[in-house]
Amino acid sequence: ALVELFRSFESAPVTSAIGLWSELFVLGRSADVTLAASAWHELPNYRYDFAHGEARIDLKAASGPREHHFSLD
Repeated sequence: ALVELFRSFESAPVTSAIGLWSELFVLGRSADVTLAASAWHELPNYRYDFAHGEARIDLKAASGPREHHFSLD
């Protein structure tokens, strides 16, 4: 079953996998994993990756040079 899980990544888009792995990394390194997990993707297709109270985090990850544009929102 574990081998099949990793085989499924072969067909997944690389950018989505990089974003997912970076979010899982942040969750795993959190001082309060339960709180971080409850703040993770509050709603499907939500603009921010993590939201709790008034705090918002939009996590960015890339495998090479990349330029990001941020808004005041």
